[in-house]
Amino acid sequence: MHIVFVGLPGVPYRRRACDIRLTYFANLLASSNTIKIVNWYSPTSLNKDNRGELDDSIQIIDIVKSRDTHGWKTKLLYLLSIIMEPYVLLKLNKRQHIDVIHVYTERVFVYITYFLIARLIGAKLVYSYVEDRSTFEYSSKFKRHLQNFADWIAAKCSDGVIPISDYLKRKALRLNSKLKCIKIPPICDFEQFRKMPLHNKIDDKYLLYCGSTSYIEVAEFIARSFYESKISKSRKLVLVLSGNDKRRNEIKMKYPDTIVLSNLSYLDLISSFTFAEALFIPLRNMDSEIARFPNKVCEYIASHGVIISTNYGEIANYFKHQENALLCNNYKIKEMTTLLDNLADGMFNLNEIKENAYRTGLQHFDLYSYKESINEFLSFL
Repeated sequence: MHIVFVGLPGVPYRRRACDIRLTYFANLLASSNTIKIVNWYSPTSLNKDNRGELDDSIQIIDIVKSRDTHGWKTKLLYLLSIIMEPYVLLKLNKRQHIDVIHVYTERVFVYITYFLIARLIGAKLVYSYVEDRSTFEYSSKFKRHLQNFADWIAAKCSDGVIPISDYLKRKALRLNSKLKCIKIPPICDFEQFRKMPLHNKIDDKYLLYCGSTSYIEVAEFIARSFYESKISKSRKLVLVLSGNDKRRNEIKMKYPDTIVLSNLSYLDLISSFTFAEALFIPLRNMDSEIARFPNKVCEYIASHGVIISTNYGEIANYFKHQENALLCNNYKIKEMTTLLDNLADGMFNLNEIKENAYRTGLQHFDLYSYKESINEFLSFL
């Protein structure tokens, strides 16, 4: 099959969670299909020194050739690339019939465009569903309604959906019961992780959290729990935070003993996961958190890590406390502090938990465990 990925700029160079997920999806399908990624405009200030971890057979098509632009020029070229995209897709289809258009976007009117192109050329339309954006906090009700409309349009226009969680699967099928559906959690290449030349740059024992400053309240929750626990006397806390510099500096000022890192190479990032004693990924009891499933979970597990989380959403479907993870029943500082106290006292068999977690990862989070099922899903659309 000829499969084209659309709906984003700068894949896979930006190193966003969506880039990582789409990279692994593309690699998974590349062994038995022709894969292309069509990018909206993104300036060369983004990391374009390499192709990420993409398979060499995958072709990247930048609709507007990248230039180093700023301000209104960037916005203009971005808009121009969206306008030009239908012509690019029609041209690709003329060279080789497109069987599947894979969409990853929340932009409602773009879905309509992809739907029309798919019907015109006889392609199937599939969308990745990784967040319930209608549950986010917005400055206006209009934006919330627009996201609800985007979810509705995506479900109504598409032939298939690839949700990341049970919550999103139920929502998609509620909007369109005729949708073909395959749930795929966060995935990565476990074999690739095993081959990485890892190195430890942090001398002390440490616990680590990797996230964005968009979730700064989660970083605060982790830091407060850590420093209220006796574990802070024997371990360091490492926060790897992408995003806003101001928020990152505020965390540094508030918790001066914390090691705050950013802009790590992928090798340094995975190395930091591998040598951590345990890795934080707590989820909150709210719809937006129950709907999503952080990509860091598969990377933590592929790094032979032990995750510290909460018993909410998708985490509860794959992990059990003291069996293959360390879980709090609730997102509360008191509970997390107690768990960390117990960790400091050596009450958990971390080696056993780590091995059980890795086996869980090979079964559910290694991309090659979905090779047959996703190709079968696409062939029956």
